[in-house]
Order: sequence, then structure tokens, then C-alpha cells
Amino acid sequence: MGATSTIRPTCGSGASSTGESAEISSEPSGWARGRAFAARHETAFAAALIAAYLLLLGTLAIFRHRTFHSFGFDLGLFDQVFWNTSQGRWFESTISHADSNPHSYLGDHWSPGYGLLVPLYLNYPRPETLLVIQTLCIGLGALPVYLLARLKLEAGLQRLGWVLV
Repeated sequence: MGATSTIRPTCGSGASSTGESAEISSEPSGWARGRAFAARHETAFAAALIAAYLLLLGTLAIFRHRTFHSFGFDLGLFDQVFWNTSQGRWFESTISHADSNPHSYLGDHWSPGYGLLVPLYLNYPRPETLLVIQTLCIGLGALPVYLLARLKLEAGLQRLGWVLV
């Protein structure tokens, strides 16, 4: 019987030094497979990035405070306001540049939305609670940014890049 030959498509110069031709693979490259995987699981990656931010920065904020490296005047002010509110003295403060007598913080800054945070503070009445709430508010701000990126950008790393920003 006669020998049959198979013609294989070649890349580049056509033949290798051994006389065999290189085959073109119909399989996607590693980068293409990685991009496809990232596109399929993009929402999970975005959620993981947000969760990592919340865990890391929340922990760092607490450690920073517990090692006496939180020097914020506002943290003391808000801790006093939330503590007084939890004790029945709604938004009372003695920290003010204008008036050191007990007065309503709402007279200095009209912020009634803080009342929504009081139940969280009641569960753990410490400055660390305020730091965790602050970290949550900043970290969860990445969620609407990601949703907007989903509307405007193609699937892939561009969207996740906005979550990182």
C-alpha cells in the first residue's frame, strides 16, 4: 500500500529544523482563556475585591485605633455624640469651637441621617464601630461604580479596574 501524507497548516517559516511542521492550534491561548474566565466570573471577582477591601481596611482601622494611632478630632466628637444618643441625650455634644456647654450637635451640623446609625452603635458602643461603619460606607461605594461600569464598558478587566479605583 502506498503511504499517505497529511498536510498540516504551518506557522512562521513553515518547517522546523527537524523537518516537521508546526501545527496551528484551534484552542485559545492561556491569556484568552484567562480573559474568558474573568469575564464569566466578573461579578464574583468584583464582590471578592470589595470584600477584601472591607476586611483589610476595616481591620487596619481598628488596629490603628487600638494602638493609639487614630488622631482624628472628629472620631472623638462622633463617639461622644453617638454615646450620648445611646444614653438618651439625643445628639448632645460638649465638643465645639463655639460652645463648650452641652448642646445639640444638630445645631452645629444638620445631619439627621446619623440617627439611622445609632442602632448599630448600640450593639457595640465603641469608636471602632464608627470606624467599621465608615469603612463599610466607603467600600460599598464600589458597588454602584461597578454597576455603572457594567452599563458602559465591555466585560473584562476594565470593569474590575473601576472597582479597584
